[in-house]
Amino acid sequence: GKYTQALEAAPESPAAVALLTNSAACLLKLGRWAEARARCTTALEADAANVKALMRRCAACEELDRAQVTGRGGADGPGPEAGPEAAPPSLELLEAAAKDAAAVLELEPNNKFALEARARLEPELARRRDALKDEVLGKLKGLGNAILGRFGMSLDNFKAEKDPATGSYSIKYEQ
Repeated sequence: GKYTQALEAAPESPAAVALLTNSAACLLKLGRWAEARARCTTALEADAANVKALMRRCAACEELDRAQVTGRGGADGPGPEAGPEAAPPSLELLEAAAKDAAAVLELEPNNKFALEARARLEPELARRRDALKDEVLGKLKGLGNAILGRFGMSLDNFKAEKDPATGSYSIKYEQ
């Protein structure tokens, strides 16, 4: 489009950051989230304090994450397969979005977009981190039981008791 032509004609011009952030806004509307994210990143390389670029990259990351979770893609292409067999969504995109929202709030503490984004992202990140922790612990328990099972034992035979005075744990074997 016209933004791309203008950027190709003068990539180092003072207007390049504005062209990049404006083209990112257009790409967001078109559902081309990965391209929008890339444009914002390029704009931020030139001007790290550009609030519009941070907000638009935050929005692009959220949309890319939503596409990853639901399995629907934007105009960038199909999203990864979703469903019960699909791998759990990574935290990378949501963490990137949260980081951009935090950067906006550092620059503009009352920015409505960033405040709303933080209110959406923090609980979702906490939920996903807990789910990931539970998944990893479940896999570790399965591995431990596979090894201990050869000796007729299970991790369920071991009980951890916390000492309230010191906060340390003692492990006891029970049959």
